Amino acid sequence: MQVAAMTSSSTSRRAEEKLNPSRIRLARERRGMSKVALSPVLGVTKRILQTYETDGAPLSRSGDLAEALDVAPEFFMRRELAAISVG
Repeated sequence: MQVAAMTSSSTSRRAEEKLNPSRIRLARERRGMSKVALSPVLGVTKRILQTYETDGAPLSRSGDLAEALDVAPEFFMRRELAAISVG
């Protein structure tokens, strides 16, 4: 029982240690870059970049992403943006 609790705790902690996936996509789209264009800049495959944009990227990639997308590294650590209702 105690092992299961530790595993669950460590799993949730790992999820918290990732960059916000929607922010990665937002920064890429604002920069006008495709996944095909950004992936070699980061030295990853398009599939890995897709994973970053769906599941989050490791914290260690914040500097590389920030430099490639011209944002502060902290941009990727912020929470989701709330949807804005128009009309």
